[in-house]
Amino acid sequence: MESTGTRTPDAPPAPGDSRGVRGRVLVVDDEDGIRSMLSDVLGATGHEVATAADGREALAAVEAAPPDVVLLDIHLPGMKGTEILARLKAHPLHGDVPVIMITAYHDVVIAERCLRAGAEDYVQKPFKMELLRARVEGCIARRLLRRREADMRALLERSNRALEEAVKERTRELVEANGRLANLDRAKDDFLALIAHELRTPVTGLQAAGQILVEGGLTEEERRELAGILQSSLERLGRLLEDALALTRLKVEGGVPASTAWPLGSILRDAADEAAVYARERGVFLGPVPPTPVLVACDPALVQHAFEALLEGGARFCGPQGRVETAVEAREESVVVRVRAPGDPLPREVVDRLLGIFSVVESVTPGGDLGLGLPLASRILHLFGGSVEVVSPEGGGVLFTVRLPLAAEYG
Repeated sequence: MESTGTRTPDAPPAPGDSRGVRGRVLVVDDEDGIRSMLSDVLGATGHEVATAADGREALAAVEAAPPDVVLLDIHLPGMKGTEILARLKAHPLHGDVPVIMITAYHDVVIAERCLRAGAEDYVQKPFKMELLRARVEGCIARRLLRRREADMRALLERSNRALEEAVKERTRELVEANGRLANLDRAKDDFLALIAHELRTPVTGLQAAGQILVEGGLTEEERRELAGILQSSLERLGRLLEDALALTRLKVEGGVPASTAWPLGSILRDAADEAAVYARERGVFLGPVPPTPVLVACDPALVQHAFEALLEGGARFCGPQGRVETAVEAREESVVVRVRAPGDPLPREVVDRLLGIFSVVESVTPGGDLGLGLPLASRILHLFGGSVEVVSPEGGGVLFTVRLPLAAEYG
């Protein structure tokens, strides 16, 4: 194999203009003189020219350095030009390389058959050099333009895919934002409904106490009693607002809060310490929290709030000197916590509504109505894969049964 000239291919010309286009040309002909002549003529105009004397050399040259155009003689020893053309066009990587068939005058019919088989053009011997150069440069220009078109088409497809993904992502964000807005709007309505429903009792107490104070004529003992009523009503207002805001926040934020493996015993002890103040005010005692080594995956502050609400709810069902007991039972994959409060038997229809919002209109406990603590506790525990059930067992009172899955770090 022989080659002459080394020049980097030029950029493609404007459509319809192939002047000055240079590229890599592979000349395949079994005659040394023709290979040499075409190398000189094409190399003199700036093309990089490689030559091959037969089909084997031609296919090897294409694999080694893919040309921009192939000048291929129809009549070659061994593998014919038509077979080489077929193999080139079937190649998965080089099938787009344009092929110009070199023919004799009487090979026009074969040349036309080659055009139908994928050849780009043909030239006849003896060559007209200006026509030969024009056809070579035209093939190179068209190939470069096709490559540029393919590159632009690929770029456009990538851009379209990127745009589609961006639109999908933006649409998803808008749908999520719209969902959050709708959720927020519903939560606002629920919050206002909660406030309107739950504030009636403490506000009524404040109004009555305020009216009595305005009328005057009270003894010192009566004023102290009214002050206690006012203080109790204000405390209830604060707790109602806090629980209503917590319920609304859980609904608005959705999802599961960040969790960590936390000792359940520590949560229960802290909840009991907080609930003990409330229980003592009502003459109720909280039994000791049994030690337990288990870990639960949760937000400890939220779950503590839930158990505090359950303990305070139990305290409401106890008469004076009653005692709320807590028991813990660790199982294979979960832990069960029972909060037992003695008291009078409760009707089934009341028990079934204790964990629901807007469920208790009239007072059903010695400690006054239950507010939002129990519904809030139920929703918090469900956030972390837990549950709470409530029954009025034989003998009266109330029994809360909480189930929480153990943290993966435990056991």
